Amino acid sequence: MSLDEERQRGLQAESLRNNPLLKDIFQKLESSYIEDWTQTDLNDTEAREHAFYLLRALREIEMEIESIISSGKMATQQIDSIVRKK
Repeated sequence: MSLDEERQRGLQAESLRNNPLLKDIFQKLESSYIEDWTQTDLNDTEAREHAFYLLRALREIEMEIESIISSGKMATQQIDSIVRKK
């Protein structure tokens, strides 16, 4: 992947992260998963683990978005450095 493509992906990921609708969706899902996790019967290990894994997957998606943003920022810095050297 080129530096410019990496930069573009970073900008798109940042746009996603800052999108109010997506933020709302993530917050609602997180609240729902936490509620499901904490409201399960003590004997219902399967349901509790399922909610926990959903919450964990949601957080991994958020971390991946952040990782793409970071990569995009590094690509931007590299592009700027190359341009300054010319």
